[in-house]
Amino acid sequence: MNKEAAMRSVRVRKRWTIVPVIAGLLGLSSIAVGQIPSWLDPERPHAQAREALVEHLSGKYRVESAEVKAFPRDNSVVWQSLSSSGDFTPKAPVTPEPGEHGKARAVARAFLQQEAAALFGIAPADIRAAQVWKGMPGAFTQTGINYSIYVGDLPLRGAKVQVDLDGDERIRRVDADLPPIPDALRQAVKRPTLDEQRIRRLVQADIEADAQSPDVPWPVKRYMTDPLRRSTEAEKLAIPAPPYVIWQVRSIWRYEIDAFTGKILSKTPGWSPPLIEPRQ
Repeated sequence: MNKEAAMRSVRVRKRWTIVPVIAGLLGLSSIAVGQIPSWLDPERPHAQAREALVEHLSGKYRVESAEVKAFPRDNSVVWQSLSSSGDFTPKAPVTPEPGEHGKARAVARAFLQQEAAALFGIAPADIRAAQVWKGMPGAFTQTGINYSIYVGDLPLRGAKVQVDLDGDERIRRVDADLPPIPDALRQAVKRPTLDEQRIRRLVQADIEADAQSPDVPWPVKRYMTDPLRRSTEAEKLAIPAPPYVIWQVRSIWRYEIDAFTGKILSKTPGWSPPLIEPRQ
């Protein structure tokens, strides 16, 4: 290789090695959205997962504790529970958002913009605030923000991220409950489903059939004749196991219904058992 070619080779190597350095200085994640972070891999031993999480957080924040635990749920799908405490406040200043708890919400959102992909393998836009609560006077946590996780336009049932801030709007704790999000789920949420009105008719027909049974539970019998009966609530949700999209309905019964076929997957009482059942 002549001298000029060698110099070009050196310049090329320098150009490519400086890219990850710049990315690190900008706080950009090396983990792509949808890629499972190593500490959330259910196949990874617990001690190694915890060590990887601590190593990731310690590079940018002050970490007091960090833990990762696996637990089965939704037809034995293995979920991961992540918890960490310390100081996870982004260094860059933020502009408070409009409305109550504006500074706290802005700080939490800045953290998620920076860390959602790296910590959870989820795009920041898919983590959406669902509830903000205020701590008791003198409590360490003064503002808690609970976020729901979405797949497409549907909330992923049970999946959540919680960010707790102290009185100075510094992030002191981050918790999350996360299932795997398979490609089959991402495709399922794009498919057409039965609409809410059809689901409501299905539920009403099922309750009316119950009412004709000689051993119908008393709350169901009363429900059919009570003009002030509880209204039916229906919500379409994503879940991490087949059929991946369900309608969750609350009426006199609680239903889970396959959003594609209308099949009733589960049906449990929506009432509290009375101490004494009234005479028939």
